[in-house]
Amino acid sequence: MAENKESSVLFSLNELMGLEEDRIRTEEARRAAEARAEQEARAASDRAQKEKDERRAREEAERRREEEQRKREEETRLDAIRAAELEKAKAEAENDARLKAMKEQQAHEAKLMSLKQDEGKKKLKLAVTSVAALLLVAVVGGGFLVIKSAKEREQQSELRAAAEERSRQAAEEAEQNRIEKEKADAEQKKLLAEIEELRNQLATAQTPEERERIQKDIDKIARSRPAGGGARPAAVKPAAKPKDSKPCNCTPGDPLCSCF
Repeated sequence: MAENKESSVLFSLNELMGLEEDRIRTEEARRAAEARAEQEARAASDRAQKEKDERRAREEAERRREEEQRKREEETRLDAIRAAELEKAKAEAENDARLKAMKEQQAHEAKLMSLKQDEGKKKLKLAVTSVAALLLVAVVGGGFLVIKSAKEREQQSELRAAAEERSRQAAEEAEQNRIEKEKADAEQKKLLAEIEELRNQLATAQTPEERERIQKDIDKIARSRPAGGGARPAAVKPAAKPKDSKPCNCTPGDPLCSCF
């Protein structure tokens, strides 16, 4: 009986010890699993942080690359703008030179016209003086030259009328040239004002498309500007020859001859 109790107690103790060992093993396994899980979580966190750092480094490198590309493009754009400005300044200098040459040409033509008008006046004065002298000689010469003198006066009157007509035509042509020059100058000033306004718009333009459009407008206006600058004075038509003009049959040195 006592042996059975002792065996029962030993069995219970052994069973308790087995349960305790099982509990210890279970606890150790749980702790080991938790440690592995914590280690794996830490490793996963490290991997995630590493991937995050690598992604941030790639993004930073890409940002720097894009920034450098943008700077290169901006420098290229500025170089193109500077080149366009140089070309525009060159074109403006050429246009100014052409305008100066045009004005000098117009001044030269006006001077020639003035000289022609002065020459016409001198010829007219000389003709009037000649007519007066001839009339005086005709009166002194006697009655037999009355008819001839009258004819000479008629011829001289026609010459004077022709000279006056030439002078009138020259004055009309000079006035017409002056009007056309004023019109050309006004048109030129208008075009220059339009170009200046477009240049101001070009200086404040925000986009390449807008600048290109404004530059095209400037080029279009520049091409439409007149290359000459006013109409040239037309040649003065010679006066009509008197209908009843005859060959001169006077004796050389005759003071009453109307041919001289």
